[in-house]
Amino acid sequence: MRLLKFLVLVCAATAAHGTVPNDFAYGVRLDTPPGGSIYVVELPMPVYAGLTRPDLGDLRVFNGGGAEVPYALRQPRQVQGEAPAPRSVPIFPLYSEAASAPNLSLRVQTQADGAIIDVQSGRTLHGERPVAWLVDLSTVETRLTALELQWKLPEGAHGFLAHLAVSASDDLTRWHRVVVDATVADVGYGGNRLEQRRIELPSFSGRYLRLEWPAAASEAQLVDARALFAATASHPARQWLPLDGKPGEKAPQQFHYRSGGFFPVDCVRVVPQETNTVVRVTLWSRAGDDAPWQSRGEGLVYDLTLERERLASEPFCFAPVTDPLWRLDVVPAGGGFGTAVPRLELGWNPHRLVFVARGAAPFTLAYGSVATLPGQLGIDPLLQALESQHTGLTRAAVVGEPLVLGGPERRQPPRRETPWRRIALWALLVGGVLLLAAMAWRLNREMHRQCPPE
Repeated sequence: MRLLKFLVLVCAATAAHGTVPNDFAYGVRLDTPPGGSIYVVELPMPVYAGLTRPDLGDLRVFNGGGAEVPYALRQPRQVQGEAPAPRSVPIFPLYSEAASAPNLSLRVQTQADGAIIDVQSGRTLHGERPVAWLVDLSTVETRLTALELQWKLPEGAHGFLAHLAVSASDDLTRWHRVVVDATVADVGYGGNRLEQRRIELPSFSGRYLRLEWPAAASEAQLVDARALFAATASHPARQWLPLDGKPGEKAPQQFHYRSGGFFPVDCVRVVPQETNTVVRVTLWSRAGDDAPWQSRGEGLVYDLTLERERLASEPFCFAPVTDPLWRLDVVPAGGGFGTAVPRLELGWNPHRLVFVARGAAPFTLAYGSVATLPGQLGIDPLLQALESQHTGLTRAAVVGEPLVLGGPERRQPPRRETPWRRIALWALLVGGVLLLAAMAWRLNREMHRQCPPE
C-alpha cells in the first residue's frame, strides 16, 4: 500500500510538466522486463552527445502513451569489496657486531622467484640480539597496508615501548626509508595490558622490508609477521571516446579538441601517434568558447617499446567535468610529439537512470531540447528508501533502438523572426507624429499671413 501511494504521488507531480516526446530531438527505446515497478539503466554514449545542457537537464522518460514518468539520475557507485585475508610472511633475524643496522654484512640466498631461503648476517655471537629483521614480500602480489607483528617476551619481563624504522628494497642492496618512526609496545600494569603490534605502511615499491629493531625492545623475540591488505574497490566499466585534435594557428605545440557532448569526464589518456615518445604536457578544458581554461593535469606522456613490451603513461584523472573543449600544451623540448597530432581519449563512468514504470510500455528516453527546463523531481531519496525496504524492487532495463523524435532542430535556439507587426505599428505612430507636426506648421504659417505685423 505504501508503494502504491508513493507511485501515485510522484506520478501526479510529474503530470504537471507538460512536455511531450516531440519536444526533444532524439530518443532511445527502453526495453523493460514485465512485472517490475522501478527500472535502472546506464546512460548510453549518444545521450551525452545529444544533450544541450551540461547539467543533463534536457532529458525525460515517457511511457507508451506519451506521458512523462518520474526519474532520477545517479552518479556511478564505487563497490567496496572485502579485504583479502591476512597472511604470514617469512622473517629472518639480522645480527651485527655494530650498533646500527646500516652496517650489516648480509649474505642472502634466494630462489628464482626471489623468495629468501637463507640469510647470514655478519658474525653471530651467543646471546647477541637481532638488530634488524628482514621481511620477505617476494610472493605477495597485493599491495600491503600494514604489518602485524607477533613476539614473545621472556617470563618476568617488564615489557617495552619502542620506536622502529622500516626500509624497503627490490634487490637487498639499495634501500629507501618508508616509515621513519613506528611505535611498538607491550606493557602491562595492574592486571591490564597495552599492546601495539600494527605498523601502518604507505604506498611503496619493494620486495623486501627491513625492520630496524630498537634496543628498547631487545627482550621481545619476533616470531611472526602478518601482511594486512586493504579492501578492494571496483568501479563500473569506464567508457572511452577518442578525439582527433588540430594544432593551434598561433601555437603549433598547442592542440585543440572538441568532444561534441557533455560527457562526465574524469580521466583523459594522451596517446602519441609515434612510438618511443616522451613529452611533458599540460591538459586544459573549458565549458565554452568564452569560458576560461581550467588546468586538468600536468606531467610526462610517454609511449615506449621495451623488448616487445609497450610502456604507456597513466591517464590524467580528476573530479568529473562536462567541458566539451580540451587543449593540450606541449613542452617543445625533445621534439614534442613529432609530426603527428596526439589523440585524446576521454573516459567516464556513465550515470544510472532510475525511473518509475507508470503506464504501458514501451518506455522512451528522450533527450536534446533547448526549450525545456531541468526535469528531475528530487525523488531519488524516496526511491532509495523504497529499494532498501523491498529487495529486488529495482530491475535492469535494456537500451533498445534509437529514435528520431522532434528532429535536430529541437537542439537549436529558435530563430528570431522579424517583428513586422511591431515595425508597422511604430511606423504608423511615427507617421502620425510627422503628420501632426506638418499640420501644425501649416496652421502656424497661415495664421501669420492673415495677421500681418503692424
